[in-house]
Amino acid sequence: MDKFAYKKEFPNLFTPLTVGKGEGQVVFKNRILTGPFLSGPPQYDRDGVITKAGIDYYADYAKGGFANVVLPCEIPRDTAHPRSVPFEDYTQDGM
Repeated sequence: MDKFAYKKEFPNLFTPLTVGKGEGQVVFKNRILTGPFLSGPPQYDRDGVITKAGIDYYADYAKGGFANVVLPCEIPRDTAHPRSVPFEDYTQDGM
């Protein structure tokens, strides 16, 4: 069995990924991306502010080689806490 069997099926996995054009262009160092996830130690305090433990937790993923790390975000209705962004104001249908 090939030690790097993934290279046959996913030959571009560790190559840069360019998204967008012009000023808004973003280049990721590889194609290992995350979706928002929440696990491990408590990452946010009662006001929804990320804690030192949360910063360290997500930083470990970034240091581990992921091209990006997406932090979870809540979309509250009528703002759940003082630092919430009322996203419903930015949608056409109010969802």
